[in-house]
Amino acid sequence: MANVAFDKHVQFCEEYAAEVNRTLVFLFKRGPHSDVMQNASTLMDVRTKWSVWITPEIENQLGKFESALRKIGANAWLLEDFESAMTEPKP
Repeated sequence: MANVAFDKHVQFCEEYAAEVNRTLVFLFKRGPHSDVMQNASTLMDVRTKWSVWITPEIENQLGKFESALRKIGANAWLLEDFESAMTEPKP
């Protein structure tokens, strides 16, 4: 059973790390952007899919990381909304 748990944990790490890398590439290319909220959701989906095979401590720490990404996305969305409101012509 320990071998199975180890193998499942490794599979989770590989899948999650690949999504983290995609998210970082996205952030490096586009900067803070509201679309990063989708990346955070994808990471949460991966974490949820493998939750049986990860410890509560790991799940908690990754949840904090995903929350930080959602905060970046939400703040970017607010900034985008504010900037568009500032550039709209006044009647």
